Amino acid sequence: MQIVFLITAVIGSCYFLLAKRIFDFFSVAFFSSIIYFMPGFFGYVQFPVPNSPILDETYLIMTLILIAILLGAIFFDVIKLPKRLKVNLLENNEYILFSVACLVVICLVGSFLTQGSALFALTKTAIISHPLHWLVFWKDFTLFGGVLAFIKKKWAYFIFFLLFIVFDIYI
Repeated sequence: MQIVFLITAVIGSCYFLLAKRIFDFFSVAFFSSIIYFMPGFFGYVQFPVPNSPILDETYLIMTLILIAILLGAIFFDVIKLPKRLKVNLLENNEYILFSVACLVVICLVGSFLTQGSALFALTKTAIISHPLHWLVFWKDFTLFGGVLAFIKKKWAYFIFFLLFIVFDIYI
């Protein structure tokens, strides 16, 4: 099964590197998957036991993911989408950044209420032992807001979200 995985990785890499196409999210997804599936090239992993062989079922999943990304890219290349699809959903909305900032604060308060002091625990198991929903939403909204503020060049909001990102790294 490792051979099938290797052949798929080589064929996909050749397509993404040699075909006349733009570097898009499919390219990012494929090469990110190649990096993530790097142990598949060697045939073993170091965890939970050193030099544990990779199971055929794992190779099957890795191969299917690479094939799905490759087929998606080929499909979108064949149907000839316009060069740039313009989405105006967020462009003209002046309140989107304020809404996301409010959601960040609400989710942070929810994180403190559900996690309490465990939010600052040194071990991951202490953090995971409490509900993580608010924490996940808080992180996602913070990243989304930071990117959106940067794109819209709203620097006050960008600094606001950046401070929350730094706080998340601290935690």
